[in-house]
Amino acid sequence: MRERWDKRKVVAQIHERHRVGLRLNAHAIQKEDSKLNNAAVTHFGSWKKSIKAAGLDYRRIRCKRQSWRTMWSKEKIIAKILERQTNGLRINGAAVYQEDLGLYRAAQKWFGRKGYGRALRKAGINPHDINPLTIWTKKKLIWTILDLCERNIPLDSTNLCSIGQRTVITGGAYLFGSWPNAIKAAGLDYEKVRRLKSWSKRKVVKAVRRLADQGLKLNSEFMKRYDCSLWGVGKFYFGSWKNCLQAAGFDYRQHCKNWEWKLWLQSLPYRKAEALHKSAMKLAEERRKA
Repeated sequence: MRERWDKRKVVAQIHERHRVGLRLNAHAIQKEDSKLNNAAVTHFGSWKKSIKAAGLDYRRIRCKRQSWRTMWSKEKIIAKILERQTNGLRINGAAVYQEDLGLYRAAQKWFGRKGYGRALRKAGINPHDINPLTIWTKKKLIWTILDLCERNIPLDSTNLCSIGQRTVITGGAYLFGSWPNAIKAAGLDYEKVRRLKSWSKRKVVKAVRRLADQGLKLNSEFMKRYDCSLWGVGKFYFGSWKNCLQAAGFDYRQHCKNWEWKLWLQSLPYRKAEALHKSAMKLAEERRKA
């Protein structure tokens, strides 16, 4: 069901982020909670106006720069997880990633690899006992595994997590004891279908260039549909799909549907950015006079 927003809910979410110490400047919101940002712009006209409607000083928020180490601690992360559980909110990894990205990333920063799962265990919660977004049955899980295999997607846990299929792994581990056991229950050989070892950085780059030669737009949204396997291993080896394209010698902006102008400005040399700013101010002055 599509989430419904109104002015009251937007203000409540802003107050909640402010209460737990999350960043509230526009750039942070665009990266960490795009749904809240879009709702604020829809109902208030801009993020700045929504901050003022919440009774906060936008100038102080805009200038505020807090590091992860200042904002979070292991104790705060555990307390936040227990608070979500007490309030009846979902605490499985996929749900927290969608609803509270700041908490999810903080857990990764403080607890390392598989950080959110470790944070749950520190909070006294077994990750496999949490009801996921999907209610899995053995039949449904096996059908999903076979479907992923048919789409030529590597079935190792690292790749599946990188493409948003974490709940499949947790469901398989819960129902069959482990993820490899779930693969075997589907009648597949785990060592053959995981297939991540057959890739290398060189092979990924060659595959990307081959697709580019065909004239395809290689943005993330298209690649997730066209070749999810390549998209997943590209992120695994290079950290992000953008880095993967750059390693193949392509400008990410040429393949991206929507390029954020702020990031583009930040990438410009100082003198070029300054000249662009002066040119824009001069054009604006001419338009005012006209």
